[in-house]
Amino acid sequence: MRVITVSEMKGRDAPHRDYPTPGSLADQIYQRLTSSKGKIVDLSDLRGKRSRDRWLAIGQLMDFYGLDIRKIHPRKHDALYVLAGEWFGSHYSDYVAAQHDGVAA
Repeated sequence: MRVITVSEMKGRDAPHRDYPTPGSLADQIYQRLTSSKGKIVDLSDLRGKRSRDRWLAIGQLMDFYGLDIRKIHPRKHDALYVLAGEWFGSHYSDYVAAQHDGVAA
């Protein structure tokens, strides 16, 4: 969940965005994951060649945008992820269960 800084509370900081900055690595990952919810996505060909850059962007998406992103086989593959679900306030949408049950998410 998003943590608000003191500057934001006082109105001195930029307002929170609903989506990542267009063209950023976080935006590229966001677009890929949300276009195939509940399915495995390979992120190895994205900008930010180091896996650390990808993980930082994924961490931002998880912390600030409420996405439940899971890494698949962490020791075998470096860039296979799945968007397992998403938080909308206190409501959780489970995309993996929806894929498993055959229900379109």
